[in-house]
Amino acid sequence: MAIGSARWLGLGYFTYFFCYGIYLPFWGVWLKGTGLDAEKIGLLLGCGMVARFVGSLLIASQVKKSFTVDYGAASAGADDLPVRCRFLGG
Repeated sequence: MAIGSARWLGLGYFTYFFCYGIYLPFWGVWLKGTGLDAEKIGLLLGCGMVARFVGSLLIASQVKKSFTVDYGAASAGADDLPVRCRFLGG
């Protein structure tokens, strides 16, 4: 089954925010029910946010490196050189 990129991205965002929106509000209540005090619950929730932030920074830098496109080598025709130079800012 092939799925388009827009549909795949939309599905990814939906599942992420759906799961995150369900677990985050009720996880603190559940942790309180297990006997943790408010300070430890806050630290756990904060650590999750920090890990998500740092993970996004690390993953984004790796994705940018692996998907860099060399526009100069993308086309072999000399007639589109002015268009390529304008696109690259030259």
